[in-house]
Amino acid sequence: MKEFLRNLYSIIAGLMVCNCADVATSALTTSAPSATGIEQRTVSDTIRHLFPGFPTMSIVQSGAVGSDISKSRGLIRKTAVDGTKYECFNYSPLAVEFTVATYSSGTSFTVSSATGLCLKMCLVDTTNHTVARIGAISSTTITVTSVGDTTFSSAAGRKLLALAPVYAENSSSPYIMMKSEDNLYNILQINRFPSAISASNAGNPFYGKDYWQRVRKQVVMEGFRKVEHSAIFSERPSSTNLTTTDGTLTDAFRTTRGLWNWCVGGGASYDAGNAMTHEKFMKNLVLKMNDTVGSDSKLIMYCSRNIFADMIGWANEKVMITEQGELKKFGVKSKIFLTAGPEIEVIVHDGFNKGDNIYSALIFDAERVEFNFKKSRLERGKMVSGDFHPWLGIQANDVDGEEDDFIGEWGIGCDDGGSTMTRISNWG
Repeated sequence: MKEFLRNLYSIIAGLMVCNCADVATSALTTSAPSATGIEQRTVSDTIRHLFPGFPTMSIVQSGAVGSDISKSRGLIRKTAVDGTKYECFNYSPLAVEFTVATYSSGTSFTVSSATGLCLKMCLVDTTNHTVARIGAISSTTITVTSVGDTTFSSAAGRKLLALAPVYAENSSSPYIMMKSEDNLYNILQINRFPSAISASNAGNPFYGKDYWQRVRKQVVMEGFRKVEHSAIFSERPSSTNLTTTDGTLTDAFRTTRGLWNWCVGGGASYDAGNAMTHEKFMKNLVLKMNDTVGSDSKLIMYCSRNIFADMIGWANEKVMITEQGELKKFGVKSKIFLTAGPEIEVIVHDGFNKGDNIYSALIFDAERVEFNFKKSRLERGKMVSGDFHPWLGIQANDVDGEEDDFIGEWGIGCDDGGSTMTRISNWG
């Protein structure tokens, strides 16, 4: 028994020694941080937000709608609309260029489309500049009479340019050629980005200042990143509906058409064949753009880092003329590339750095684009603007905490139906 107690005392004494602080025989050095360490951690009061930026929202004009600020050149204008569907009209010119589909010889041939042609209109072959007058149109088959000393001739694939219709003296019943205006519309969508915190947690100490304010800001920034994507890639409901019904959640929701799909609807496209070059960009791409794009136009192009790197390479090789971009004052890094047509201000957009978007680009005229929002909507008995704004204290009355929302009812308008836009695919 005595031997057992002696061994037990020895074990207890050993444990007491182990719990004592270590005896230092050299200079003290910094120990590794740990939950039980004696050194207090140093934490910055600043929490960095690692977001890629929001180019589209950055170049939406600020200021009151209709003010001088909202008319600034080169920016997306902001417009308040009354309803959730907003419309406008534009007039796109009749075709003046026609492609010969089949041609053997003589006075009759077919064209790929005869829309825009009428009897007694003259045509010129843009290859040999022979001229003829239209005497009959049957679907896409055209019958003509040669004009001048040189007999009219053409070939499949050639382009014909429309000239004015000519009439005999004392003519009657001239042929009417008119075109209706195009009805353009889009739908406003509702986006909400709520944030909530319990009353107890709101009073806890956190690293960084103003934790609750910081959380709300981060939620808004996360939301705006998706809004930025919607402004480019979203699509409106089918043409027969103003809403889409969710088969799982069973609710009907509205979506807006983004820039990419405005371009699909009325713009141009250029396939680079997986081998874009500076020459293609400077000439071939420009030739594919719609006639509504003038040489004095200033366009914006969204693209990926991959594409921008190729273009910077052209500039460094001195085969492409560039200028410093003009959007830096709005917090957007850009570079202007000169082409045989319009100037194109190129911006790297995070949405084009994802997936197969890295091989695509979108060119548009910011002055033809609108950021539309609901003019007025009801919140707690008050009429407020549908532009993005905070909606505070939306929690139920018995909730032991706070919930705030950031809400907007908005859409993207395009007053030319996307005709000044161009999509680039298969960059390479």
